[in-house]
Amino acid sequence: MSKKNGGNGKSPVSLDTLTEFYHELIKPQFDRLNDKIDLISGDVQEIKQDTQELKVRVNHLEDQFDGLKAEFSNVPSRKEF
Repeated sequence: MSKKNGGNGKSPVSLDTLTEFYHELIKPQFDRLNDKIDLISGDVQEIKQDTQELKVRVNHLEDQFDGLKAEFSNVPSRKEF
């Protein structure tokens, strides 16, 4: 018996064996994580698109509001009557 593996008679576990074991253990979890990241990325893209659409609508409303202000600025107020 060798002192290298503690002298217990067990064969040492190779680094490749441990690596493969842990790879198989955590791979499904990483796959789920990647799937969730993809979903979140899709949601973020939708939110960005919705934000752009809202910006366009707000700008349109601001233009309409400015137009109404200009239109009514020519109308005399109650005090001016």
